[in-house]
Amino acid sequence: SAELCGKLLECLALKISEARAPASGAGTLSFATYQQCRQHMEKNFTQLKTLRQIAQECHVDGAYLCRLFQKFDHQTPYQFLMRLKMNLAAEWLQQPGALVKQVAERAGFGDQFHFSRAFKSALGLSPRLTDEVLSRIPTIAAGGTAIILAEQNVVKALQICRRATVLKIGTVAQSGPAGELADSPEMKAAFLGG
Repeated sequence: SAELCGKLLECLALKISEARAPASGAGTLSFATYQQCRQHMEKNFTQLKTLRQIAQECHVDGAYLCRLFQKFDHQTPYQFLMRLKMNLAAEWLQQPGALVKQVAERAGFGDQFHFSRAFKSALGLSPRLTDEVLSRIPTIAAGGTAIILAEQNVVKALQICRRATVLKIGTVAQSGPAGELADSPEMKAAFLGG
């Protein structure tokens, strides 16, 4: 549908904007602080719950942390945290027999409707629609249509594509055949939880 195509294009544009390197301030102390905070959040997002907790663990003021993220990431630290959590939830939803209610509870949401709204806000599509889109991509590609997939769920993306280029903070982390990337020790350590 047109709505679905529009959402996919929005996701692609978001991925491109997130992947680009910051235009100004990349060599500054503030950028180094931002990177340290971002890396801390990426490593510990399952335990992080509030902006205050993030700021305390990163040894910065909460308002300063917000300014760093707005300057270098064009989003709040809480939005980034929710995106990380929702990416993990999206992986859980890909498991056979996974129910939205169960994933919502596992992700720390007492209400599956609140979880669905947060999921859609963070990723642009509802949990059900995200699964549907990803499940249709191999069929579309098999018909001869070339597809550029910008996907935050690296595990799922590597399962459904032939070649991949993985970006990390605006630079190419790895590129090549999807099977080789999935087996790469560097990829496993950085993106695949291994």
